[in-house]
Amino acid sequence: MTDNRLRLIIPSFNRACQLECLLRSIFDNCKAADLFSICTFYRYTDDAFASGYEIVQKKYPNVQFIEQSLEKSFKQQFLDLTDDSLFFGMIVDDMVVLDGFDLSDRQFELLKTRDDLFSLSLRLDAAKTFSQPVNQAARSPKFDKDLIWRWMPRLSRDYRLTRFLDNAILKSGFYDWGVPCPLDGTIYRTDLFRSFFETVDDFKNIPFMERNLWAALRRFKNAPPNMIRYPRARSISLAMNSVDEYHDYPSLGLDPNQFNERFLAGERLDYSPFQKIVFHACHVVTEPFWLSRN
Repeated sequence: MTDNRLRLIIPSFNRACQLECLLRSIFDNCKAADLFSICTFYRYTDDAFASGYEIVQKKYPNVQFIEQSLEKSFKQQFLDLTDDSLFFGMIVDDMVVLDGFDLSDRQFELLKTRDDLFSLSLRLDAAKTFSQPVNQAARSPKFDKDLIWRWMPRLSRDYRLTRFLDNAILKSGFYDWGVPCPLDGTIYRTDLFRSFFETVDDFKNIPFMERNLWAALRRFKNAPPNMIRYPRARSISLAMNSVDEYHDYPSLGLDPNQFNERFLAGERLDYSPFQKIVFHACHVVTEPFWLSRN
């Protein structure tokens, strides 16, 4: 029997400090977050980072923590994270939730009932006119009254994949608007996600997942052509540091070890200043803010 809930997966690597901030932002802003089935799919490289995750687990006992295995198929590990929830979503550990979202929202109701919707974006709104990963202005699509737009090009000759497969960039110039399956803030119907994910080639770790998701779109015959969003984006990626061992995405370049040291010493990130800003990109290179210590 399908459970009318949201299964929300958070991939995390050596970022307990930022993970704690993300979880805090979810529970602060989503009134029904206790009804979400949240799972952190995490990995760390040493005891200090492991200690950080232990702190987060103790603070959020209702959040499931599953450690990644480098010895097993990542595709199968990710499929095993799905459950009988009606919705399945992904949000990464360097994001924060700026505004709440709820399963009673019209966006979720339309995602449930309309077969032409591939996903619900938590990261996009009309202000997003710049794609930070490629440092380019982005064209905005046309939206209907329900804030639905067509991500899928109507003719294959209208676009081609560039060499930036890891970012799933379209030559059309829509950039983030043409990507229906990013890891950072996307919700699907679980049945659709499973059928789509079955077509994805296996990947050796999380940094390669998004590239394989995009490659699978080209052979997923039943891909719905549209997406839906909120009037204001519910989340933002804060590119303060990078833990990706394989790709050189833009970030401020701060040391993850220093973040972890401050976290272990009792300091916590403050996401509230970002709630007052209108962002023009889904990813923002920024300095961190820290909560005042009493």
